[in-house]
Amino acid sequence: AGARIGAGARIGAGAVIAARAVIAERAVIGTVAVVGTGARIEAGARIAERAVIEAGARIEAVARIEAGAVIEAGAVIAERALIEAGAMVEAGARIAERALIEAGALIAERALIEAGARIEAGARIGAGARIGAGAVIAERAVIAEGVVIRAGARIEAGARIAERWFRKMLI
Repeated sequence: AGARIGAGARIGAGAVIAARAVIAERAVIGTVAVVGTGARIEAGARIAERAVIEAGARIEAVARIEAGAVIEAGAVIAERALIEAGAMVEAGARIAERALIEAGALIAERALIEAGARIEAGARIGAGARIGAGAVIAERAVIAEGVVIRAGARIEAGARIAERWFRKMLI
């Protein structure tokens, strides 16, 4: 079973589209990008050059994945979300609509980033953490595994949120 490519989709030179991948209408796959087995790229989504979308990942309509970003197996990037250059979204993570993941950020497995949240350059979000709608995690901040950051919160640049007592304050 080969890949399915929708009407008006554009595939750049040297891009690799694996078996059972689905590229919907008007989606754009950049040069030397990789789309893994069973991955779904929805209508109007844009995958830039050298980006990697692993097996089973889903990129929803009009989402943008910039150069060199990696979306691991089973991750879901919702409509109109932006994953900037060099960012990594690990297996099973979910990025909600209109969320922004800046260059070099790392979103660990099973993390949930809610609608409109912004994860700034170099920030790290631990496995299973939840970042509330509209929250801002500033540059180089680290949010530990399982931490919940409430909607609209702002975590300052370089902050380390790891302590259990602090986590309870933010719920």
